[in-house]
Amino acid sequence: MKLCIEARDGQVWRHVGDHSAPLPNCLQPPRDAAPPETPLGLLEDWARRYDRAVRFGDPDQLPAIGSELLAWLDQGGALQAWISDGHRELEVLGTGGDAVADALLAAPWEILHDKTAFLALDRMKNFLPLRRVVPEGPGAAPGHRDLSMLFMAAAPEGQHELDYEAEEAAILEATRDRNTGRPLVHLAVEESGELEVLGDRHKTAGPFEILHLSCHGDIGKVGGETRPVLLLETATGGEDIVTPEKLTGALGQTPPPLLFLSACRTGQRGAASDGLPALDGRREGLAEAAASFAAAPRREAAAPAPGLTEPFARQMALRVPHVLGWDGSVYDADAAAFAQALYAGLARGETVAYAAARARHGVIDAAAQGRAPGQHWHLARVYLGPGGGGRPCDPAKPARPAPPPAAPRFLDAEKRIRVAGRGEFVGRRRQLQRLRRGFAGEAPGALIHGLGNLGKSSLAARLADRMEGHQLAVVVDRYDGLSILPDRTPEPRVRRGAPRHRPRDRRRGRGPGGARSCACHTRRAGPPAKTPGACPKGGGGETGSRGDQSRWHDPLRRNGDQLDGARHRSDPRPPAFGSTQIGFRNPCADFHRHPPVLRFRPSQSLFNYHDLRLVSLA
Repeated sequence: MKLCIEARDGQVWRHVGDHSAPLPNCLQPPRDAAPPETPLGLLEDWARRYDRAVRFGDPDQLPAIGSELLAWLDQGGALQAWISDGHRELEVLGTGGDAVADALLAAPWEILHDKTAFLALDRMKNFLPLRRVVPEGPGAAPGHRDLSMLFMAAAPEGQHELDYEAEEAAILEATRDRNTGRPLVHLAVEESGELEVLGDRHKTAGPFEILHLSCHGDIGKVGGETRPVLLLETATGGEDIVTPEKLTGALGQTPPPLLFLSACRTGQRGAASDGLPALDGRREGLAEAAASFAAAPRREAAAPAPGLTEPFARQMALRVPHVLGWDGSVYDADAAAFAQALYAGLARGETVAYAAARARHGVIDAAAQGRAPGQHWHLARVYLGPGGGGRPCDPAKPARPAPPPAAPRFLDAEKRIRVAGRGEFVGRRRQLQRLRRGFAGEAPGALIHGLGNLGKSSLAARLADRMEGHQLAVVVDRYDGLSILPDRTPEPRVRRGAPRHRPRDRRRGRGPGGARSCACHTRRAGPPAKTPGACPKGGGGETGSRGDQSRWHDPLRRNGDQLDGARHRSDPRPPAFGSTQIGFRNPCADFHRHPPVLRFRPSQSLFNYHDLRLVSLA
């Protein structure tokens, strides 16, 4: 049975079955020492008391608030049939746009209590609370029996790290067919934590039925206004403060049917925290709460006051059919348990409201098993936007066609160095951000080293993808300039059997005029290293990137005659053992302070002076 409540002309109307009536302006019997009651005053008082109970971890206050809410709705006994029904749906209509409609959406309907138990925790009689922010309309029918989900986690450096890998693994396990083991959700992970990259992934790799953002959130002052924000990451790991407008712009013209903002305060109508630079909004980690969930650190949100902000999730629901958020600060373990149970239901054809109701039971189950505190089972909010209310997949529909296997990716043109493709690269976000910070600070290069088959080449390849305005040069085995820049330089005209001449200045390590051209540093210990040049690359070879092309064309043309006459020579010195780093000084002033770096393997030929100058230019 469905119960609808809406704000109209300053009153709250109740619609159940075929009967509609305005709700009274006061409670019967009235509360002791209560102020003059109006619908707006009642709703704001319940929201204020609920917020205080959540902030101070006082769950004993929730039954009293929930009982008053249900008693107000049931005045005259009009809801007895609805309360005893096995499928109780509560739809809160907040389409009026006035203060009463705002307070109606903010009231904690999830904790309705019949003086015996919370309706939401009754496993025999379902209770499905949801909030609709636009008029109801037809929704798009699901096209497949399986789901496609885009998952991104973000935690700027300095913020509490989320256990997003455990959350991702739990979602995958919960959405696997129990009979065949076949995944019911095709999960794509965006590892960058960046809004712009997320938007590109959504537009180019979709369509996705679900976008799940696991991150930090808060309410703060942005441009002098109180705004809800998400804390995503910049390319270097810093905070990127994302407002609803920025997220809407990144998702573009076709947002996903379901958006889960699994971050603190994304469903809360609250006041700003004390200072946005010190944002402390977090999904509390299980590691901190393991000893005592009650003693886990909590963020103290500001008390509600005039000028409360509209929740992030509610604003997104103006464009997205289904949006989920958290009405307060939520424990990381509770959020992960809720997501696991939610997607288990959605993958099997349940509606969003029904799956969310079952997910609240999942949080309680996780608490009983010691996997989560379970204290925040009631914080999740479900908002319906245009076309919302249906289910994202239909078990009666065919499965989506399997995507073709991704073509293997190679770092070098000869296809000898295999690297992870775009969909395979995960788990190296912090290393990638440190490299980006280094180059943002004018670092001349970076060294990626470690044991074999750990992903050094893949990390270098991913970095090259993210370095805009650069061109990639890969060095493998041969370290002469013509091997590095085959597309830039003419092939040297060397007669077969012709003697190889030394450079004009025979002093080792010096070019024309006696200028020193290189400095060698030999490393004996450890496995071979990968040494990037102007843009870090590595893995079985060395890579670099050439930046603004205008800096390279003229020098190469000026030295074209020297390239024709360039000759290679074998160094008469015995080879160095281990890996050797060589830094080059270029005659050009641009490279004097930041020489590019290359690595040589043992028993490899060294450059002559002309080759060194060519590599420096490239």
